[in-house]
Amino acid sequence: MEKTKVNTIFNSIFITLLFALILGNALFFSTMTHAVFEVNKLLWLRLITMVVCFVWFFKYLLFKDNGLIPKQGLLAKFKSLQVGLGIPLLLWLLVNILSTIFSQNIRLSILGSYDRWEGIITIINYVLLIYMYAKLVTKQKHFLWLVLAIILSASLSSVYGVLQSLNVEFFSWSMDSAKRVFACINNPVHYSAYVGMIVPLCISCILYLTEKHHATNSFFWTKIAPLVIFLAIVLIYYNQFLSYSRATWIGFIGAMTIFYLLVLGNFNPHPQRASKKLFFLDFFVTSLAIAVFYLYVIFNFHLANPFIAMFIFIIMVSYLIFNYFILVNPTFKPRFFSLETFREICFIAGGILLFYFLFLFNFYQYLGTIGHYLYLALGVIYIFFCKKLKPALKPFFLRIVIMLIFSSLQFVSISWTSMYLYLLLIIGFYYFSFQDSTERVEKTFYDSLTLRNKNWLLLFIVVFAIILIVPTIPAHLQKLISQPSSTQTQDFQILENVYSKVDSYKTIAIQGSARTSMWRSSLPWIKDFWLLGSGPDTIKYMYPDYREPQYGILEGGHNFTPDRLHNEYLNVLATKGILGFIIYYLGVILGWYILILNGYYQLRTHAFRFFLAGCLAGVTIYLGQVMFNFGVVATLVLFYIFMGLGLAIIKYPDFRTNENIARDHKL
Repeated sequence: MEKTKVNTIFNSIFITLLFALILGNALFFSTMTHAVFEVNKLLWLRLITMVVCFVWFFKYLLFKDNGLIPKQGLLAKFKSLQVGLGIPLLLWLLVNILSTIFSQNIRLSILGSYDRWEGIITIINYVLLIYMYAKLVTKQKHFLWLVLAIILSASLSSVYGVLQSLNVEFFSWSMDSAKRVFACINNPVHYSAYVGMIVPLCISCILYLTEKHHATNSFFWTKIAPLVIFLAIVLIYYNQFLSYSRATWIGFIGAMTIFYLLVLGNFNPHPQRASKKLFFLDFFVTSLAIAVFYLYVIFNFHLANPFIAMFIFIIMVSYLIFNYFILVNPTFKPRFFSLETFREICFIAGGILLFYFLFLFNFYQYLGTIGHYLYLALGVIYIFFCKKLKPALKPFFLRIVIMLIFSSLQFVSISWTSMYLYLLLIIGFYYFSFQDSTERVEKTFYDSLTLRNKNWLLLFIVVFAIILIVPTIPAHLQKLISQPSSTQTQDFQILENVYSKVDSYKTIAIQGSARTSMWRSSLPWIKDFWLLGSGPDTIKYMYPDYREPQYGILEGGHNFTPDRLHNEYLNVLATKGILGFIIYYLGVILGWYILILNGYYQLRTHAFRFFLAGCLAGVTIYLGQVMFNFGVVATLVLFYIFMGLGLAIIKYPDFRTNENIARDHKL
């Protein structure tokens, strides 16, 4: 049998196993075990990992015995095993091994604590998971099959979530699944994160199919398949609402902002200064500004301390000026600061700062609301009737509009004013993104997205809002007609829960909560075990030594010893130390971002760039929500799968075929 045929057989086995892992991670649970969800998903992960490693090793022995592996030196063999993050992952494993050796409870750090089991064995599983998906997914068709598995499994899980919201349940759970659904994952908080991470990948799939097949205009691939995926997105996103988690929404709106800017080519779009360095600089500076702005809008951190308010103000003004030089005036030379440039900066910065002021400080006051309406109305008039708007200003305003759209998304159903604001922002998005490409002599990547894909992006920001608004209509009508009865109240439990969660943002940020008490407890802990931490998965074991006296009161008196600090970054610092934190977040995570962005820049004319953007957004949602939460098996497996799939795209040449896709801008 030829080597090619043998390779095909083994590849089919590998993809089948990886496909099964995705399905099981989303859907598998059993009431036969005491820990219904976590332990079963973890067992499934370990089973698939062991089988893949066994088949992989068997393939190696078979090829070696038959002389199908070329002779290589030690260095060449090591390079052939690389996936781009080989050294950071090895260092991450090493620091975990050292942390386990010097752990405060070695047995616990090996096996993991009860119901979490995230000791060194599970950490090894996660490293292998990245390696498996990065090394074994070598073809475009393999990748697409796995994307199908992710969408299919999330859709099936979402159907169960909708049934739970309707009080159709097949099991007797300890929590009310109708109030906050959790489907096949152990907690609504983690289920919300899981489905939220998948939304941008689904959108990427639609954008990929539309651009890949628009030249042939295949009815199935450009109409039927995108429509089916669109319905899946609606279902999955609706479950994100039903399982509402504040942490997930923070990660979601931040990641979706970055996703939209990335696929619209808004990062460093001008040919005059287009370069990889500026692309990276623009991406990371904008990501930082988005994080600061959203924490500012959602939590009102500026109210806690005047120095914080001044710091945020300086960051936002600096970012607006940075935007000007990147997007509006890329040929600007600092030594020749013209009066015209100064006027434009004052106009742009002054107008947008006024918008921020009205939006953040006086939005719910009478005069502030009038000013808000007037300012936005004048803005719309200016956009549609001012003929002198520079084309270079459109990417600038588009970036601001996208940031404001996603910052106001989860508040869109609060009031009519919020809906009005969102509608005007949608109009702004339409105007600034659907520009006439003939306005520029030289087309840029900003102009290259097909009109059909821009229509999809516009549709999604509309649908995202509609899904949040529609459930509020019967509740508002019920309040207008009569007081809801006890039997009717059940219908609005989810909606009331969402409102209470949204209203609690500022209380948690300024007044504090059980989570902030956990975070404060971690500070002396990190100080005592600063280098290697107290050992993997030792949070519950060590927490009583550092627990604040008021924690039990803040928690409600039912859980005095949490097994996580509800902040993954503090978890890593406390259990793996500063060394582990640096290697993981600066070596593995930041290294992955750099590799993905570099790959995106290289594939910027290839339809597979959308999947890179989807994987990056999914990873960002996870990293955003764990600022206030932590990972479980389901979300961590999906997180590392995204990392592995992203590495596969940039590693193998098959993903670079048909790079120069002909685009019809009138499509």
